[in-house]
Formats: sequence, C-alpha cells, structure tokens
Amino acid sequence: MYGQVRDAKVGALVAIASAAYVLLVGAALQWWVIPATPWHSGAGLLAGGDWLHFHQLAQDVARRIEQEGWQAWVLRPEGQAPAGLAAALYAATGVHKPWLLLPVHALLYALAALCLWRLVSDLSGRSVLGLWAIAPLFMFPSLAMVYGQMHKDIYALPAVLALVLAWVWMLLRGRSHLWWILVLLLLGNVLMWLVRPYGLKLMLLGQAGMLCIFVLGWYSHRQSAALALGTIGVLITVALLRATAPTATAPTATAPTATAPAVTCPGWVYTLPVSAPDVLMARLACTRLAFAHGYPLAGSNIDTHVQFTQAADIVLYLPRALQIGWLAPFPNQWFVAAASPGGEVFRAVAALEMLVLYLALTGLLAFGLLTLFKPQGLSPRQLWAAFAILSFAVLWVLMYTLVMTNVGTLYRMRLPAVLIVMGLGWAAWRQLWLTKSPK
Repeated sequence: MYGQVRDAKVGALVAIASAAYVLLVGAALQWWVIPATPWHSGAGLLAGGDWLHFHQLAQDVARRIEQEGWQAWVLRPEGQAPAGLAAALYAATGVHKPWLLLPVHALLYALAALCLWRLVSDLSGRSVLGLWAIAPLFMFPSLAMVYGQMHKDIYALPAVLALVLAWVWMLLRGRSHLWWILVLLLLGNVLMWLVRPYGLKLMLLGQAGMLCIFVLGWYSHRQSAALALGTIGVLITVALLRATAPTATAPTATAPTATAPAVTCPGWVYTLPVSAPDVLMARLACTRLAFAHGYPLAGSNIDTHVQFTQAADIVLYLPRALQIGWLAPFPNQWFVAAASPGGEVFRAVAALEMLVLYLALTGLLAFGLLTLFKPQGLSPRQLWAAFAILSFAVLWVLMYTLVMTNVGTLYRMRLPAVLIVMGLGWAAWRQLWLTKSPK
C-alpha cells in the first residue's frame, strides 16, 4: 500500500514537472531564444521546418472561421491536424501565435513522460530507473523542437508510449488494470490517428510482433489474460484503420483485375497473380523512391541509390536498415557541413544524443547475452514484457528506415522507440552492475 501511494506521488510530480518544463522552456524558446538567432522566421518559429507551413495553414483557416463562422473549420487542413487544432485556438482567442499551443503540448508531454516513467519502473522494479529513463525528455536539446514548435511528433510520442505501456501492463498487471489498459490502448490509437493515420499500420505491425512474443513466452509467464487483451489491442487498431480507410468503389470495366497491381511502382517486378504482400512491398518501394527523388538536396540523405525491385531486395537490405535505423547519424556525419539553417548545431546535438543511445544499446546487448546463460534477477513476466516492447521498437524503426532515405527525418520518426530503448538500457546496466557487485 505504501509503495502504491509513493508511486502515485512520484507520478504526479513527473506529470507536473514535465508540463511546467514545457510551458517555461517552450515560452522561452518562442519569445526570446529563437528570435535572437539568425534562423528566426517569425512568430517564434525556426526556419526550415514543417511548422512554418502548419502555422500558415492555421492562420488561413482561422481567418475563414472569423469571416464565415465555425462551419469553415476543418480538423486536417491539407491533411495536417496540428494546423487544424491551432486554427481553432487562433479563431477562439483572436491571437494567431504558436505559443497558444504550449498548454496542449505540455499536457501531451506530461502524458509521454508519465508513460515512459511507469513503463521502465514496472519492467525494472525500480521507480528511480523510471526517472533516469525520462531524463532525456528534459536534457536532449532535439526534443525542444518537438514541444517548442508546431509539430506532429508531440502527438505521436505519447501515442506510442501509451500504447506500449498498455501492453506492458497486460503482462505485469493484467485484470487489475483492465480499464486503464483499455484507456491507454484507445488513447494511443486515437492520438496516432489524429496526426498520422498511416502510423496505425505501423502500430498494428508492432502489436502483432508483441502478440507473437506473448504467445512464444506463454509457458513462462502463464498469462492467458495478456493474450486476450493483446488480441483486443490489435482489434482496436484494425477497427480504427478500417474506419479511416477510403470507401471502396465497385469494380468497373477499367478497374484493376486480380492479375494486375492496383498500384504500380517504377522498377518493381510484380509476380502474377498479384498477391497482397506483393502490393504492400511495392508500395513500400514506391514510398522509398519518392523520398529518394523528392528531396535530392537534403543534407542528411543516405542510400538514395538503393531501390527495391522485388521482395528479395528488401530482405537483403534488412541488416543495413537496422544499422542505419539504430546507429545513424554515424560518427563520420556528426561534424560535417549541413545544408539546412542551423544544421551544424543540430548535428553537434545529435552527436551527444547518439553517444547516449550507443551506451544504452551496449547495455542491452550485454544484458541479453548474459541472460542467455544465467537469469539476471527479473521475473519471467518482466523479461517477456521487455522482449515484447523491444520487438515493437525494432519493427517501428525498421519500417521507417526501409522507406526513408533522410537521416534527419528518420531521427524524429524513430524517437518513441529510441526513448524506450534508452530507458531499458539503463535498467540493463543496473542489472549488470548488481550481477558483478559483491553480495
């Protein structure tokens, strides 16, 4: 009972500190820090980011609302939900400034911090390790762009962490936290649907991987309730995906047949009759091609020459994709000239953050090797839950790496998985320390 009260107090402090941090630092960035730099583009926004387009969209929609009424409001103007939400605030207050979003960002960041803290605390059995896990949320400069600008990642980050925490609780808490698990599953899916509907597909893939781990480890953890809850989690994502998908049209004389692909990709060699996996891989290849050719002058492009023409190409590229996904930007890229405004500063920041990631990965690798030969003080449920969310993190990063040829973009997209791995890395180092320490 005492432990529950203590954890509740620590959780409240984590949430309050995270929200206050975003409000204070975000305001300082937009009001004083960014305007004092040569990269200021007005309204406290940094040059060269998507937030400039979002802000302009929000202003346009807000003006239409002010002229025509609230029937002019749309959730996703040009497909961009951050702009739609900002437009509602702009129109409601009459103030067209991005800092109006800081309270929203503070709540979302607090949710992300709370989920990450609870996740690592439960997996390690130590609340203090959960606090170490959320340290990057306060110390990593790159995250200032997430909460300090108008960004999709401020929604995607708590979406993934809430979903993953629900899956951890399926094994560690089960029926006692049934309603909390369902709330987290719904919250994670809805937040991702809001800003990146395609991200539901990645969440579905990651959950499928975690469910497979649950099944493989059932003999050790003996949690049939977790299997049922995991199935419910997958079904929630599937239901939202089906509701989001465009309405199918009836076949016509000119519609694709079963022997022709619905989507053609230059260079992709289709097998006939065309199968669903073939179409999915072709779309993956098309997306990669679009990134490679759409941003030819991006300073952090990598492997733009690699083009997938068949399934074997994707399979053979997997080791390279894992290398890029978890280790890029590589040390030889840390201090080279950058093409974007302030790029040299961002690369130097990335160098420091990558060192932390390398340290966490080293701890996880050493812990994993030792666990093969000797149990390392964690219960079977904790181990299988850790394996499950690691599988989610690997799949999340892998899918983004297969389609994205720009390390700068990948750096942001993989953020939820990287934070999870860093948190588990500290837990792994602690267990290694206990193993080597004298009894």
